Amino acid sequence: MAIIPLLVILSKQDIPQGHEEFIDAEIEQDKALQELCDKKNIVLLAFIGSYIPRQYSPVSSGKATITIIDEFGMKKALKDITQHIVKMKTKKVYLLVNSPGGGVNSSFKIAQAIRDTFDDITVFVPHIAASGGTLLALTGNTIRMGMMSQLSPVDPQRSYKDHGFVSANSILRAKKRLDLKFEKRHEQEVGYPDRHMMDMIDPVVYEEFNRLCITSVKYLYTILKKAGYNEQEIKKISNDLIFSLPTHDFVIDKNLAKDIGLKVSSDDEDLEEWTLMRNWFAKYVVEETDKHFIRYCIPKNNE
Repeated sequence: MAIIPLLVILSKQDIPQGHEEFIDAEIEQDKALQELCDKKNIVLLAFIGSYIPRQYSPVSSGKATITIIDEFGMKKALKDITQHIVKMKTKKVYLLVNSPGGGVNSSFKIAQAIRDTFDDITVFVPHIAASGGTLLALTGNTIRMGMMSQLSPVDPQRSYKDHGFVSANSILRAKKRLDLKFEKRHEQEVGYPDRHMMDMIDPVVYEEFNRLCITSVKYLYTILKKAGYNEQEIKKISNDLIFSLPTHDFVIDKNLAKDIGLKVSSDDEDLEEWTLMRNWFAKYVVEETDKHFIRYCIPKNNE
């Protein structure tokens, strides 16, 4: 039964009348957060994936991943926000991201919508913004990270034969290594295992995986350009995040994020703000759900 709402929504261009309950985007009712919002004259926006999956039955459950449901939820939140911030001279937002990732297309659409709505974005990553969550974090003019904060590579993943989801980089790297072995040697001079592996590479699959990587490069370029990075910075960041790191779940802490070229500041820059945002994350991260919590605060003097 839990799958039916998703199928219904996937068949529509917008949230169908009567199905709004399947998204989770609401104004945050928290006095301390509202006070910060009013004091700084900024919008607060949270995109929080819980660590507790929703249990559908004793043997079936679903966890929060970025999907079309979150697209509709973010659309609802941003539409409400933009109707109330017309008096803000600069459209600033503190964006809290905690997510294991999900669909690359949905992640890109949400990231672009956020980036196009606000002029100045400070992203807070109290724990994990991985994969598609990293793409959301890249919208920030600044990314605030702490001791346990983590980003991840954004190499695209695709189901492949019986291996489950694998990185598109895997087949590209395998082909490159084999090309080097065959480059200056006759086929018969190369061992049978390598010849067999080369024969196993499907050119159509190889091209599909290659195009997935090209898509990720284009998505990163769009988001990073809008976040204020220059061409040289974008090239390095894209190469590192898509091609250079060893695995999809490789931990990018704040120091590595800085080395990659991201505009990262530490959690101790403003401990009061960091504590408030971290408490906001903690409020939802252990709630049972199969989608992201989208919460927001709007400065009262702009309502």
